[in-house]
Amino acid sequence: PYTERIAWINANESKILESAEDPLQNRFWSNQDSPFQFLSFCVEYKRYKKHLDDFGTPIGFKTGLVISFDGSCSGLQHFSAILRDPIGGKAVNLTESDTVQDIYQVVADKVIVKLKEDAQSGTLDDYYIDKETGTPQTDKIKYGTRTLAQQWLTYGITRKVTKRPVMTLAYGAKEYGFNDQIMQDTIEPALLNGTGLMFVAPRQASGHLAKHIWDAVGQTVTKAVEGMAWLQEMSKLVTKSGHVVTWYTPLGLPVQQSYVKCDTDILQLRLCGRLKRIYSFKSTGEIDKKKQASGIAPNFIHSMDATHLMQTVLNSSKQGVTHFAMVHDSY
Repeated sequence: PYTERIAWINANESKILESAEDPLQNRFWSNQDSPFQFLSFCVEYKRYKKHLDDFGTPIGFKTGLVISFDGSCSGLQHFSAILRDPIGGKAVNLTESDTVQDIYQVVADKVIVKLKEDAQSGTLDDYYIDKETGTPQTDKIKYGTRTLAQQWLTYGITRKVTKRPVMTLAYGAKEYGFNDQIMQDTIEPALLNGTGLMFVAPRQASGHLAKHIWDAVGQTVTKAVEGMAWLQEMSKLVTKSGHVVTWYTPLGLPVQQSYVKCDTDILQLRLCGRLKRIYSFKSTGEIDKKKQASGIAPNFIHSMDATHLMQTVLNSSKQGVTHFAMVHDSY
């Protein structure tokens, strides 16, 4: 609520002004979310306070600070709006609320509950079984859910850990994609900076968390998951009848998925003592049904994002705004 935001500013005013005065000596700003954006606010707040001292009123103060209006996981916002989903809509700030909803933290909280259950009553460590001999491979430990959960609880599950998987769900990411994202965004950096020493089997740890995030997101935005499945099923029906998937955006722009199968010719040659391969792709004209189905959800939602951006600019221009800066769903 705004009352809490104002109270926070008042409680930290001295640190804000000190940060603006000497940011190298006073590092309060560097511990905030988006530190350099926060520092630019500190500098602007100092200007504002000087204006108050000089004139005794905020009237007449003009700020040059860029204010960004950012979507709350815009892909899921579109699915929730299209499907009139009150639960998903609330999680991504489409319904009225005194406080800002944070779907990444909602998912993180649900994951923590499941990890605590695993840590108490999960499976125990074991060995991988050799498929040919059927005997345990004593040099390859298969860590149980109890151990993996304890590792994650030791590391700590924050909204930062769940953000990218949740964000990319609406663009077609699956559980195996979450697995790779967790490895790249969380485990590998943690191992490099020394905070991830508990991850003795990184890929097992990422796989365990990916499953819990996938389940938690599905419980939070059930309609979005259903919507993506519907789009994929429709795509299969369209391609089965010999057509490529086509749709129109709300502004009337036709969008067509031109995914077709290709034959690949490989030219192998030796250049400067090194072996080089050059690939040449030739369209067969045959529809690639697999790509048509896997691409429909992200492509459809991206087209909605683009339409939303254009409509935002058009409506803003009608109200006299002539300068724009935007990235995807951030204006």
